[in-house]
Amino acid sequence: MQQEHPAKWSSFAPYLLRNGPLAHPAFEGDPENFEGLAEKRILVVGAGGLGCEILKDLALSGFTDIHVIDNDTIDISNLNRQFLFRQTDVGKPKAEAAAAFVMKRCKDVTVVPYMMKIQDKPRTWYKKFDLVVAGLDNIEARLWLNETLNDLVQYDEDGDPDFETVIPLIDGGTEGFDGQTRVVIPQNFACLECMMQSMTETKSYPMCTIAATPRKPEHCIMWAMMIQWNKLTVFNRHDSFELMDEKEDQGGEVQGQGAVVLDKDDPEHILWLTQQAEARAEKYNISGVNYNLTLGVVKNIIPAIASTNALISAACVNECWKYLTGCSQMLNNYLMYMGGRSQGIHSENFSYARNPNCKVCKPVKQVVVGVNSMELFEAFIRRLEGEVGEITSVYRQLTGECLLLRKADGSVFVGQDMQAQPCMSLLKDKDLLKCDGPQAGAAGLKVYVTFGA
Repeated sequence: MQQEHPAKWSSFAPYLLRNGPLAHPAFEGDPENFEGLAEKRILVVGAGGLGCEILKDLALSGFTDIHVIDNDTIDISNLNRQFLFRQTDVGKPKAEAAAAFVMKRCKDVTVVPYMMKIQDKPRTWYKKFDLVVAGLDNIEARLWLNETLNDLVQYDEDGDPDFETVIPLIDGGTEGFDGQTRVVIPQNFACLECMMQSMTETKSYPMCTIAATPRKPEHCIMWAMMIQWNKLTVFNRHDSFELMDEKEDQGGEVQGQGAVVLDKDDPEHILWLTQQAEARAEKYNISGVNYNLTLGVVKNIIPAIASTNALISAACVNECWKYLTGCSQMLNNYLMYMGGRSQGIHSENFSYARNPNCKVCKPVKQVVVGVNSMELFEAFIRRLEGEVGEITSVYRQLTGECLLLRKADGSVFVGQDMQAQPCMSLLKDKDLLKCDGPQAGAAGLKVYVTFGA
């Protein structure tokens, strides 16, 4: 048979050139599927342990238009698992170094780097991507990205999501030997907000336990950091320091910032905390305090295992590939991998149901503005209040532009000049508005505006 696709992608031929029992109903095996794969624009969020693996997997899976965003720089401690970086890269932006390495090894792949936080880009910027895959290390950024992609969804005349505007989010995360992959199809699958209960909470310890009844080595370390460190008046080295005298010491926790500022990146500071915690642990017959554990507790370091990163990133890119080609059934919608538990290595997957009251993905209120109408913005707000109750503020959700802000007495504080303007001059077709008010709840109410006859 005549070769109709690049030889290096021949291993993909069985999946892209013929139909299978798990393929999407609209999928047709065809050589053009190779070109379609190369034309997709992918955004990778995060260029750390997971992000490096994801970039590598995407570049070796037929994707040629890849963008990566990360606001971090390379530290020497990253080199043992973030394999796209070398010692000469220390101090450089992760996104730029990762992009350069991938393009050097994969000549036909373009990787565009962005050294910034994801929140620094306007929400509308994300419209240009076919899919977003995230390898983030914090919940706040995940939830912001999740809400942004949900807010970008537009609706057809029947009020159903317009699938052309749906940008899937493939989210990966690891913690030590464990990891998970989540597939979020905005306004179709459960979103990350619906899955919040599955996300790992930041470890915290009761102050009373830290101060009076420590039971774990972590309690002793937190005591050294939160109580003993604040008693320092002079610090030269870990073995040359002065503590406040017993008269100044109130015998327990010290409130506020001490005289010496703790630098969590200073080895001398960490060594001092380790020694103080060891003394505390010995007093209470607790074992296990050491320098590495102290560093992990102080900096809230989650242990990263290269093999776990490799496995979870492969699962993420596999879902990217299946979604964008349609050659096989997608994960629906959560995969958990457990590699360090006492019951042995295994994985399981299950489907999270959408939360009907989710503040992010619950159906938005649809409001039609007559395209030929000269309805004033003030009248539009009154009409909306007749349906949803009192409104105290109105913002454009995607840009943050304030259209209305009222004082406590009901008078208009921002937007007075807009009150007498026609809606047609202020609102756009398919605008998503965020309305706050007594009946809107803590998350506010999202209103989707469409122009009609």
